[in-house]
Amino acid sequence: MAVPEGLPLAVMISLAYSVQKMLKDQNFVKRLASCEIMGGANNICSDKTGTLTKNQMTWTQIWIGGDHEIPNPDSEEPLDIGQFGIDNERCMALLAQAVSCNTVGSVKDSQATEKAMLKFIERCGVDYHHQRQKYLPKEMLRFQFDSSRKRMSTVLELEDDEPTEYNYQKRIHVKGASEIVLATCSHYLNEEGVKTILEDQMKQQLDQVIKTYAKGALRTIAFGYKDLKEDDGGHNHESKVEGSKVYDIELADFTLICIAGIKDIIRDEVPGAVSACNEAGVRVRMVTGDNKITAIAIAKECGILNDGEEDEQCVCMEGPEFNEFVGGLVNKSTGENIIIMGKEGEREVIGNMKNMIIVRNKLKVLARSRPNDKYILVKGLRDYGDIVAVTGDGTNDAPALKKGDVGFAMKTGTQVAHNAADIII
Repeated sequence: MAVPEGLPLAVMISLAYSVQKMLKDQNFVKRLASCEIMGGANNICSDKTGTLTKNQMTWTQIWIGGDHEIPNPDSEEPLDIGQFGIDNERCMALLAQAVSCNTVGSVKDSQATEKAMLKFIERCGVDYHHQRQKYLPKEMLRFQFDSSRKRMSTVLELEDDEPTEYNYQKRIHVKGASEIVLATCSHYLNEEGVKTILEDQMKQQLDQVIKTYAKGALRTIAFGYKDLKEDDGGHNHESKVEGSKVYDIELADFTLICIAGIKDIIRDEVPGAVSACNEAGVRVRMVTGDNKITAIAIAKECGILNDGEEDEQCVCMEGPEFNEFVGGLVNKSTGENIIIMGKEGEREVIGNMKNMIIVRNKLKVLARSRPNDKYILVKGLRDYGDIVAVTGDGTNDAPALKKGDVGFAMKTGTQVAHNAADIII
């Protein structure tokens, strides 16, 4: 290293040695320079599901006409559904349809949240394969889940002898973020399985149920259904407002079936790791698609957030609120908002950098985050001069993983996340 020409070689040998050491710790380094960069990181923007948590979802609580705790949620033993309130055929039939037909994959091969749903419905004695064969047509109409839609919908074809509200044997099931699905519901199923008008007082009770579940660090997912009229199921079923990703058929007149409370356990090593980062002067921020209350509860368990901090301005924000506060991402030359991130190169700038500095100093939790929100956060921190490490495991994390100074993808994550990351853990 005393010889000028030897310095690059010495650095390269050092990095290569680091790669070998990391490989023994089960970390696959795709980009050599990332070993050096990660040592200087002073900000970590971390995904929650699968990164801070084990991504082993368990359905532990259910509101279906009333609030019920599911006994032995981790067990695979058959479940006596009468124990926790589903004691009528109407509720059970609709719940079986909703879970079986408005999910993809199987108990062994699906996303963690849907795996928890299918495992629960199997314990209730429902054969979800049979339900799919019975109700899903070959030319199936399905509106897939999207991080901006926060819901998934599937149209079922019912048999001629099954009762429907209209003389048309089609029904649409929706599942998704509880507050979003609840906003589309005009009715709910009561304890007897009777369709009942959803009045303001009942809506407030359901809002309280959602908040209670969320404060217990549960992810809340609501299920609803709507019997279609012939006009709904005809040629206009895929119409939507220009610029929106939500279809007209998904917007209103649903009947709430149930609200699920699903638990995702935090990794044992996370609180200690967050504490070590804080002592080293590395700021850890949690970015998640969960609602704000759930995100705050998880952040407190992890040690990212202290008691009482959630009430301070800009410490906990939701994606749309954050985007508006920092002015989004704009083209430096024209001042126009950029919708597709990463296409403008050096012309991308934060709309309101003064507010971004406030966020940089205070933000710890970004809830209801969309891929663009996470990207803008990483971009803003980097523009300020921070060295940003990004962790994630999903396809939605890919833009931010690529934008960060160093991106960490989980081994259990998607191939898209692996391709965007510098290091695979």
